[in-house]
Amino acid sequence: MTMSPTSHRRRGCLAMAPRSWELKDVKRPYLVRTHLHTDLNMPVSSAPPDEGDDAPRQTHNFAPTYRGLVYRAVGHDGGKEGEKGAKDGGEKQAKKAGEEGQGGVVEGEGAEGEAGEGEGEKEVQYKLQTMKWGLIPSWTKRAPDFSSSLKTINCRAESLMSTHGMWTSMKQRKRCVVLMEGFYEWLHRGREKIPHYIKRKDGRMLCLAGLWDSVKYEGEGERVYTYTIVTKASSRQLSFLHD
Repeated sequence: MTMSPTSHRRRGCLAMAPRSWELKDVKRPYLVRTHLHTDLNMPVSSAPPDEGDDAPRQTHNFAPTYRGLVYRAVGHDGGKEGEKGAKDGGEKQAKKAGEEGQGGVVEGEGAEGEAGEGEGEKEVQYKLQTMKWGLIPSWTKRAPDFSSSLKTINCRAESLMSTHGMWTSMKQRKRCVVLMEGFYEWLHRGREKIPHYIKRKDGRMLCLAGLWDSVKYEGEGERVYTYTIVTKASSRQLSFLHD
């Protein structure tokens, strides 16, 4: 059974995913780039290769830590890494977030020289980039285990209203659009789980609201980019899946 949530019908609409869902793969970056530019009037200055280590994972069972395709803004410098980071108070905030049930990680000042609010003098461009699903804050010193990554694959929409917690500064400077063809919702009938694939009726890509961050672990030279997807309660059309 296939459904198209009302929030996804409008052309170019940025929607939030419902809770309790699983991702499906995205198309090749070349096709996505063409679709965004031609059909949605969303400019793309650069995109990852269709194949290779930096290509997005193409699978019907997209899991946390897999590389997904993200659309984000970069400053006139192309998003080169800067030196500023969340050094002052970062560990203190992380501890507080852990006590609040946020998995011991909180968002801090970004490590990148990105164009943000109040920086209109910079020329903003937009790029497609692959990132790992499951956000890792910029001050994290060592790579987290898989279970920790599971805690940050989603960000509840209502948590963005708070002035505290891990999403506080990220929600202002590190917003992104997460691109996919669709996702699965599960209907529970006793011990049986029946998958229902959710996509747009017109076949176009889903554009979901997201947040991203990047981190460079101690003793390692490579910067790791990760993202989370903003979620909300399911729409009326999908309510039968949660009765």
